[in-house]
Amino acid sequence: MGSRKPMKLNLGMAPKVIFIMMLDVLATVVSFFLGLWFRYDFSFAEIRPVHLEGFLSAIGTWCVITLLVFWIFRLYNSIWAFVSTPEVFRITGAYVVLGVIGVLVFHFDGNLMPRSSMVVGFLFSFVSTVAIRFSYRLLRTAQRRISHITHANGVKNVMLIGAGDAGRALAVEFTNSDHIQDHLSCVIDDNPVKWNKQLCGVPIVGGRQDIATAVKKYKISKIIFAIPNCTAKSRKEILDICAALNDPELTDQDRAEVAVKIFYPDWDQITDMAAAVKFMLWFLDGGVDRGDQRHQPKQMDWEQDFPMIIAPINRVAGRDVRALPYMHWWTFIGYYMEIGDCTFSTILDIRRKLRKHKKLEKWEREYYDENRELIDFKSAHLTDDEDEFIRQLMTGGVRDG
Repeated sequence: MGSRKPMKLNLGMAPKVIFIMMLDVLATVVSFFLGLWFRYDFSFAEIRPVHLEGFLSAIGTWCVITLLVFWIFRLYNSIWAFVSTPEVFRITGAYVVLGVIGVLVFHFDGNLMPRSSMVVGFLFSFVSTVAIRFSYRLLRTAQRRISHITHANGVKNVMLIGAGDAGRALAVEFTNSDHIQDHLSCVIDDNPVKWNKQLCGVPIVGGRQDIATAVKKYKISKIIFAIPNCTAKSRKEILDICAALNDPELTDQDRAEVAVKIFYPDWDQITDMAAAVKFMLWFLDGGVDRGDQRHQPKQMDWEQDFPMIIAPINRVAGRDVRALPYMHWWTFIGYYMEIGDCTFSTILDIRRKLRKHKKLEKWEREYYDENRELIDFKSAHLTDDEDEFIRQLMTGGVRDG
């Protein structure tokens, strides 16, 4: 069994930790003094000397005990930009222990300080500890919102697709990260229960049928997809879209229309077809905006090449991905990018050389001769000139000029 790693202080975080410790000490002293002051109706002159002396004699020891308990409960190991309910639970646990220690060590019997002032001071201390932890997050959030306002011209509006756990994690990152300068403007989710609600303060404006409208309304410049699971049916639909986009028998308009009808269940409600097509292509490309690169020559055909692709993808994934009930399309693309040496990679290399008019190696010419039905696109109809060009490659390459 693996042992638990010891708690270590990151030296880079030491100044912040020391600062938080100093705030904790100050909050503890002030809280218990306020408890004593409250007991005497906020009149310093009315405080009995014996109780003031008791406060001064015990508060130093109590501060040391508090810091030690906080350290044990890892209250100085949190990333304060992401502080949330787990920290509140740890603070509560720490104060339960402090309460027991207070009863056992100081007895809370009224000899040092009045019992009521101790209880009030204890409650003030708990509230101040929570406030110290959350104030850092609140200040960071306010700072980022002010930055977005003052630099509005350079900030891009972002749409988030998916309001589940992954979407929430990304929304929190947008709120707290110093490295993200863009503004999360709206969220899309197909669950109607979530519509017109908020995710980390960001409005959930509707389902996928509302994407085009929201893009225009919020002036969206970037879309982030945050749905970690995808059904086998959805994967098939995506491959069907890829096939439609590469069908030479269809015009560009027909290809886009067929693909959109497959991708969007409520395609007939789309008001901005251009934005819908743009988002669909961005998603199919794994979240990469290829711009003008989309018009580069075709190198693969999902429909034709899929039997050669699936085996190496299964090898990378360590399982038959077709048997999985859920898998995100981008996960599938990630496996595809890591397939390495295989039959399909050999076919791709030969296709690239043919496209760039490069000479094939002897073994490649032999491989092409034996597997031309796998390498040539079935949908492509070669002209006489193209056929002559390939023949020259097979016999030593094309001469310049």
